[in-house]
This record gives sequence, structure tokens and C-alpha cells, in this order.
Amino acid sequence: MEYSRQEIRRQRHLERKRRQNRLIVIVVLVIVGIIAGFLAFIFAVSGGSPRVPKVTGLTYAQAGKKVREAKLVIKIDSQQDTSMIKNLDKLKVVKQDPGAGSSTYEGFAVVVQLEGVPLTRASGSSTKAQATAPSQPVQASSPAPAPSASLVSPIQGNPIYPFTKDASISCGHWPSGSQDYPYFGAPRDGNSRTHAAIDIYPAAGVGAPIMAIKDGTVLKIAPFYTRASGEVTYGVLVDHGDFVANYAELQPPAVKVGSVVKQGEVIGKVSGTEQLHFEQYVAGTKDWTRGWYGTRPSNLLDPTEMILKLI
Repeated sequence: MEYSRQEIRRQRHLERKRRQNRLIVIVVLVIVGIIAGFLAFIFAVSGGSPRVPKVTGLTYAQAGKKVREAKLVIKIDSQQDTSMIKNLDKLKVVKQDPGAGSSTYEGFAVVVQLEGVPLTRASGSSTKAQATAPSQPVQASSPAPAPSASLVSPIQGNPIYPFTKDASISCGHWPSGSQDYPYFGAPRDGNSRTHAAIDIYPAAGVGAPIMAIKDGTVLKIAPFYTRASGEVTYGVLVDHGDFVANYAELQPPAVKVGSVVKQGEVIGKVSGTEQLHFEQYVAGTKDWTRGWYGTRPSNLLDPTEMILKLI
């Protein structure tokens, strides 16, 4: 009988030891998991994530190549006005943000400032100078009227990319031969279609407010373009009296067909495309084009010069 009691105590002791060992194993596994997760996090935010290369001192073209090799995106400071500057790729980068060596993530935008490009644009100053200059006595009879006095910009601030042909090709943001250049008349769909608008990239990106450039009446609101992500963007066709404008690639707008919009009133916000697709048509147009194939539609206008005067 005594032997049986000792045996029972021994069995109980062994069971307690087994439970303790199982508990120790569980605790060790939990600790190992925590350490592994922590190390993975450190790897992700250090050596495993893209590092910003040093691009100051390089030309914009060289900087763009180096940034893209790091799987990042390069953007020009939105405070710099590059719309009228040619050969941006030859200008030197004098400042970058973030600095070289910073940890980022794939697709992160490195913002640069270029040498010789002013940080601010004196809106309207050149127009006033021309209007008062004695050497321009026939300004009023110029064949290119200046509607800027009665219009406002559709975006806040300056766009982050130029939208004129020469500047957008040379800025380095789009690869040579791109089918996504933002200028009016740019090739699309393997050169089978022509871009019927200018694409304006507000500095605020997605959600940036888009304003009516002039008083008008909303003629049409409809889905315009569906992104690969499935997001449906919208076009808002507005009759401004002496011309009609299509503010497109927007989030579902708050205005309605028949709404009267005031100059500067927000008519929508930029979608995930991060751009305003802006089309201009002759007065009396009731719908936007279904595509510019071959000959340019007779009612389609080039809005480039008009928008340049406003931004």
C-alpha cells in the first residue's frame, strides 16, 4: 500500500512537470514569434524598403532616372512654375525632399526643386505689363484674346507637372514615347486615338477641389472613365456661355444637371487618377466627344493657352 502512495505521488509530480514543460514551450514560441515579427518590421523600414538616392547636383533627367531605379517617383515642387520652361531635363536639382538615405516605400514621391525656376508666379503681372507698355499699342486687336481677366483657375496653386507639349515631354516624368502625356493632341491607344484634353495635376492629388472657371450651367454628369482598380470617374459638362467645358475624371460630384454654378465654386474633387482631365468645346455643344480618331472634331478646342493664363 505504501508503494502505491509513492507511485501516485511520483505520477502526479511527473504530470506537473509535463504541464510546466508544455507551458514553457508555449511561452518560448510566443516570444520567438514576437521577436520574428519585430525583426521583420525593422527589415521592412530599413534595408527592405527603398532608400531615397541623392539627386541634388544632378540634372532633372539624371535625377529622374536614379529615382525610378529606386522604384520611387520624382515630382517637381508644386511652388515652382515650369509650364513655360523648355528642356527641364537639363536643369540641375538644387533641393530634394526627403533627403538622401531616407527610408520610404515603393512609389513614394521625391519632391525636387530645380535651378533657375522661380518658386512663385506673379499671376497677371506680365499681362498688366503688356497692357501698359507703350510698345504694345495694338494689344486689344491681338488675334489671341486674353480671357484670364474674367476666368479663374480650376485648381488651387500650380500643377505639379507641366501640361504643354514641349515641357511635358522634356520634364522627365513620362518615359519617351509615352501614351500618357498630358498635353492636348497627345497620342493614345498605340497612336490610334488623340488626347482631346489637357490633364492638370493639382498638388493636393486625390480629393483636390476642382472649381468652375466661370459662371455656368451644368449640362451633363455621367461616368467618364473607369480605372483598373474599378473606380468609376465622372465628367461634368458645363455651359459657360461663350464656350463649354468638360471637367472630367472626378469623384461623384455634388452638383446636379441643371445646377447653376458660380465662378470659383467647387464642382467636384479629383479621383484616383490624381488629375483633372479638362476639355473645351465651342458654344452650343451638348455632349463631350466619344474619342478623337483621325480628324479633330469640329467643336473641340485646345484649352492650353486659356488655362496657362489662369494657373
